Amino acid sequence: MKLIIKTGILFFIVVAIVIVVTMRITGIGTLIVLPSAADVVALEISQFENHNYIGSVRTTERSDIETIMSSLSNSRQTNTWIAAANDHPPAANFLTIWIEGGVGGRYIIYHNGNTYNIYVPYEGIFRMNRNGYYEIHRINEMFRQ
Repeated sequence: MKLIIKTGILFFIVVAIVIVVTMRITGIGTLIVLPSAADVVALEISQFENHNYIGSVRTTERSDIETIMSSLSNSRQTNTWIAAANDHPPAANFLTIWIEGGVGGRYIIYHNGNTYNIYVPYEGIFRMNRNGYYEIHRINEMFRQ
């Protein structure tokens, strides 16, 4: 009986180690890497609907930059990192955010059902919160009017 309990505990420990190592290797659960909002000089947001370019807006307003950067931060990588091996997300409607300054970069936000994602081409897909997603859309619509 003691041997069965010890074997069960050992099996549980081995499975836990395999899961942790797999998550480290694939990057699952790691936070998105963004430049500091203080280093960003401008943001450009391009809107796409049904894969068609609708238009772009550009902002240098500090409050908008800080809001957008805050909305993108604290996003964690999902287990769909292999799906990011393309220039565009697996969605027809999305916003592309170009960051100017710092390390810069391109971040694409879209939603799929009840999930809100940041697609970083060739790096991964990160889960963002719903409020941040809609805050970025609000800023985009405010400038488009």
